Amino acid sequence: MPRAKGMKKWCQKRSAFMAGRAIELLLIGESHGDEGDVEEATVNARELLRKSRWKAPRGNKKALDRAIKKIIDESTEEAKVFLQENWTCFEKFAIVLHERKTINADEAEEILGYYL
Repeated sequence: MPRAKGMKKWCQKRSAFMAGRAIELLLIGESHGDEGDVEEATVNARELLRKSRWKAPRGNKKALDRAIKKIIDESTEEAKVFLQENWTCFEKFAIVLHERKTINADEAEEILGYYL
């Protein structure tokens, strides 16, 4: 299980992952789940708009970047709140995964049912 420094880094990566999914959901109504890196999500958002033949007036790339940054910031804040509110549940998952390296659906459901 990661220590405090490792947990912070994990949370930051997870926040970026969630933000990437949020952008995908916003732009195309579905998420591929694997594209959580912030820079990659920004590139993907631009690519989706380009493929849809969205004609951006001059300066709209910056506006799009600002909009994406806002989504990422909001998603990061939501992820932090969710993490704080459900810390005990995540901690239990981390302990079980650290001990066994895997967890089956029944065990996951039991942990979620107990803590959430």
